[in-house]
Amino acid sequence: MLEVKIPGKLYLAGEYAVVEPGHKAVVMAIDKFIKVRISYSDIGQIHVDGKKTMQYYRKDKNIILENDDQYYKYVLNAMQIAEEFLQAKGLDLEYYKLEIFSDLDSDQHKKYGLGSSGAVVVATIKAILELYSYHYSKLELFKLSSLATILLNHKSSCGDLAASVYTGLIKYQSFSRLGILEKYKKTDILNIIDKDWKYLDIKKISIDKTLDVEVGWSGEEASTEKLVEKSRSKLDEAYMDKFLMESDAIVENVSLALEEGDLDLLRSKIKENRILLNDYAKATGFNYEINKLKILIDTAVSSGYASKASGAGGGDCGIAIGLVENRKHLIEEWEKVGLINLDLKIFEE
Repeated sequence: MLEVKIPGKLYLAGEYAVVEPGHKAVVMAIDKFIKVRISYSDIGQIHVDGKKTMQYYRKDKNIILENDDQYYKYVLNAMQIAEEFLQAKGLDLEYYKLEIFSDLDSDQHKKYGLGSSGAVVVATIKAILELYSYHYSKLELFKLSSLATILLNHKSSCGDLAASVYTGLIKYQSFSRLGILEKYKKTDILNIIDKDWKYLDIKKISIDKTLDVEVGWSGEEASTEKLVEKSRSKLDEAYMDKFLMESDAIVENVSLALEEGDLDLLRSKIKENRILLNDYAKATGFNYEINKLKILIDTAVSSGYASKASGAGGGDCGIAIGLVENRKHLIEEWEKVGLINLDLKIFEE
């Protein structure tokens, strides 16, 4: 039996802008994981921790689940793309058993917003490629994972996938998803994976050792897919152009501040991003900072940290970046107002 583990993610800056092709975000991989075990089997099986084992079979190169269950849609798409790729490479397929376990949700199976859907796609594809002893590059793994994801949700920026594949801290520039989907309809999968993707850029960045990243949970779940779907429809082109330009500039400055340990610059630019995202949410008719998130952020700011919501907003997590020596004080202040520190660290592999 072979086992792989893939980290979840958190966004530090650039949310919503990164959904638009050619625009940027800072994303970090965190030390909580999706784990996948895989082994050859006489029959096809998928087991997700806490759910019953499901059987799958193949028909005309398509993977069919014994019962139609939307819970498995990202796993099935990941399997489909991995198998299509391996067949295009000339490999014959056998049945296997997949077992999936997650650290990315709470003990009560609430989602923290740590990128479980993306991580399960990456982990599934990685496990299948390794089962067949295919020696892949990180870029191949990212592209296969992205293709599996955008076939289900073309609005996904795939920044979560980039963090899960490359690990550590990354500056990510999103690719033209609709362009890739159009090409996929017309050509062999190898022609998609082997070619350059328009706008795509993934750069590893480092964080100065004096800085500490802490993650607090609001206690409320948020749906990234629903919020992103809702957000774009009400905004005119002039507003979006200004929003995207300002967000990209913030991302560049946040990247610089993280690498240089410049907490003053970081506080300034994270605050700008917070204001920008709240304004964006207001313009599109939703609340980016629910009350608990606002308390989380304000408490961190008053403790000397740079702080904002992470990801789609409306719930999930807030991030706080400050000096290592102030960590204990921040956690105590969060505890006083009933907030949970998730005790997450940047995961580097």
